[in-house]
Amino acid sequence: MNTIKTNKTYICIILMTFFRYLGDCFFYAYFVLFLKDRGLLESQIGIITAITPLVAIIASIIWNQFAKNVNVNRIMMIIITIIEGILIFNYTKATLFRSFIFITIMTSLIGSPFYSLHDGFCEAYAEINNKNYSVIRAFGTLGYFIATLFAALILYLSKDNYDILFYLATGLFVTTSLWFIAIKPLDLSLIGKEPKRDYKAVLKNKIFWIFLIVDIIIFGASYGADSYISLYFTNVKNLSVSTWSFIFAGMLAIEFGIMIISNKFIHINENIAIIIYGLSFFLRSFLFAFDLPLPIIIVASLLRGVAYGFYFPYSIKAIKNICGIRNVTCALFILFIFKSLFKSIALVSFGTIIENVGYYKFYLLSAFVILVGVIINIIFNIVYKFKYPKYNE
Repeated sequence: MNTIKTNKTYICIILMTFFRYLGDCFFYAYFVLFLKDRGLLESQIGIITAITPLVAIIASIIWNQFAKNVNVNRIMMIIITIIEGILIFNYTKATLFRSFIFITIMTSLIGSPFYSLHDGFCEAYAEINNKNYSVIRAFGTLGYFIATLFAALILYLSKDNYDILFYLATGLFVTTSLWFIAIKPLDLSLIGKEPKRDYKAVLKNKIFWIFLIVDIIIFGASYGADSYISLYFTNVKNLSVSTWSFIFAGMLAIEFGIMIISNKFIHINENIAIIIYGLSFFLRSFLFAFDLPLPIIIVASLLRGVAYGFYFPYSIKAIKNICGIRNVTCALFILFIFKSLFKSIALVSFGTIIENVGYYKFYLLSAFVILVGVIINIIFNIVYKFKYPKYNE
């Protein structure tokens, strides 16, 4: 009976993740194109997109006061995803620059902690029930992949009406809460005593700080560059939004495939996975910096799938080894705050850089920043013999 209940909960978590990411793609993956379609410049788009990680710092501190354990986080996520969906709907009614700023502030304040809470909850469930987190996360990527295919068709038939995508995102975000209601609270006694957040232990952990520095450099630079990739293909390479959607779907298909295959057939440690992640993003940005033939650029764009295919499942494992299972949630919050600050600086500056020097030089700069993070990570791994020292709980 317990096995049946466990499998039902596992399916609910997978479906919840799938539908949440499905809605996420309809909104966040097309947000920059939506703003451009509304007549905003790259510098204005940079300001708006930079608001999200900046406000997320404040939001994380506020929400984290209530995040006592993963079961409390479950209730928080039910509330967050409903309100976030309603706010997404309001974007379709906005017309002024300041209106977009206001809605973005509210959306970020409410929704930005969601995935830190989600990852911590899913990792705790996987640990308790002997499941694999990478499978759960892979279905999130699958949701993104399917959403891009639907988005390509919708945009083609509607002549680039982004409002339809945002309506779908609203509905999917709100209904995500129903899956959380179906998921029962976790029995935390199965991993020992009630997990308590130990921020001091995380902040005193030197290995965590090295991991944080590498992550914010690589992820921050690649995230900022990734935010403008849709405009790079549509404005510089003159592709339609629908064609871009299929390219994006290809990235997601590779990401999904790597997560599934690595779970079954590829056995590497977290250190190697993070190195592959950094090198993939460096090579992608470096190739984007040159006016190469379109087929080469499309192949280079697929490296995003390789990077995230290794990053998402293995970064959680790395944090679990470095900080311990009981400190995963608070470690993710700390990492989230620092990454948000770096991403905000990158987004607001990258938009201005693009307007002044163009996309090619912008991606060359991005490649250089990512390379710095990769070099630091390789030196660290040589010193520690490519193995994160495990945290003793």
